[in-house]
Amino acid sequence: MSYPACEDDIKMIEITVSSIENTERSITKGSDEHLDLILDIRNGLSENTFLIRKVVDDIEQHFNSYTVEKAQNLLAKIFPVFNLTKSINALIEKLELSNDLSTHLAAFNDEVRELSEIANDLSRYKVNTSK
Repeated sequence: MSYPACEDDIKMIEITVSSIENTERSITKGSDEHLDLILDIRNGLSENTFLIRKVVDDIEQHFNSYTVEKAQNLLAKIFPVFNLTKSINALIEKLELSNDLSTHLAAFNDEVRELSEIANDLSRYKVNTSK
């Protein structure tokens, strides 16, 4: 047996529908913002990957000509990259974006490892030459 809806029931349904529509818009907006964030981070990681690769290539190319002072200056400039990289990785993990950025993040971290290796070489063979 059905009963005619009273005015309060209709109003409650309208409020519910409106609330669901607002939630849908929020999710859509959040989804768009999420995708924009992922694209921005991907672009940033790609740019940083390219720049780090360029630095590594440049150091490798000129490695033999570096003086102790030049190597020390380079190392002083390079070391902040490692803390920043840890921070970036932690933020990406905290935001749970690792899966969305896996390829770009892996490439970025690979280049950072290359930079770390060249920094170790600078330290070992140019700065600490007493051995």
